[in-house]
Amino acid sequence: MKPSVGIHEDVVLKNVTIDKNGKLVLFIRSKEEAKPEEEVNPFDQMNASEVIEESGDGGITFWPFKTPELKDKKTNQDRTEKELGEFSNRDIQTMKNQFQQILEQFMVKDDIKWSIFDGTGMDKETYWQQIYNQPILDVIYKNLCEQFMGMIAPYLDKNEHAVRFKLVRQSKEKHFSRVPGMFIKDNPFIEPMSVPQKDSRVKWTKYELAEGLNDGTPVSRDTADTTEDVPEADENAFGSR
Repeated sequence: MKPSVGIHEDVVLKNVTIDKNGKLVLFIRSKEEAKPEEEVNPFDQMNASEVIEESGDGGITFWPFKTPELKDKKTNQDRTEKELGEFSNRDIQTMKNQFQQILEQFMVKDDIKWSIFDGTGMDKETYWQQIYNQPILDVIYKNLCEQFMGMIAPYLDKNEHAVRFKLVRQSKEKHFSRVPGMFIKDNPFIEPMSVPQKDSRVKWTKYELAEGLNDGTPVSRDTADTTEDVPEADENAFGSR
């Protein structure tokens, strides 16, 4: 199943892998799609000494973190350490919240354990001075991905764990799909299919409708990036900085 913009019914989380470029990719399928003959445990995959790739229609990419721009593009002023740290902190929090919401569909909260700063050498006193540095961000991204993969593994590719799943348009200019990242506590993007449609909380928000984020129609070829869904060279995968 190729992930597309929309609210999808009866979706099964099929697999989660790390691609050859080090990005976490979540693959989904419809409940009706046949399961593969051989099931693969992504937690074991992650610890294997090989490059992990998934064939097929592509998946939902969770992009690695990127150090914010040191200057504010609007004012051309240098950003303070606190400002840089706040950008990175927000990006990390967004992804952690996305993973958390997915896991909460299958696990009780007390069983969801995170330890995302392992190996960073950070502490409370140096947090804002270190959090935006690329080597630190790389470690945090790796920790988040590995821990998410380990916790989600028992619930993958099982029809009994089908969900309702919303994917939004990346931006007005880019029709590629992505997982919502803003205000997802009040506007969840995923819920069990045991929730009746009439009671569903997975809905389009006023903002998404106003911005056309519910429409996956490609823009004209002269304005669209027709290659892989990647951030621009000077842009953060989580938005403009």
